[in-house]
Amino acid sequence: MTCPGAIGNPFLHLRFGQILFDEEEADQAADELMRAYMGGGAEIFENEDEKYLNFLKEKAII
Repeated sequence: MTCPGAIGNPFLHLRFGQILFDEEEADQAADELMRAYMGGGAEIFENEDEKYLNFLKEKAII
């Protein structure tokens, strides 16, 4: 997330959140996945494993 333009890029936040989720870093994963959701909406999760959006739904009101 140190590359120019990385902060605020929904796709990069999605991928980073997925990595954190898979590494069982739940709090940080929720933060990154929420950033992805806020920047890209539910559509950004359409082609992803549903576990990520389901996790986000459990952690936040969306």
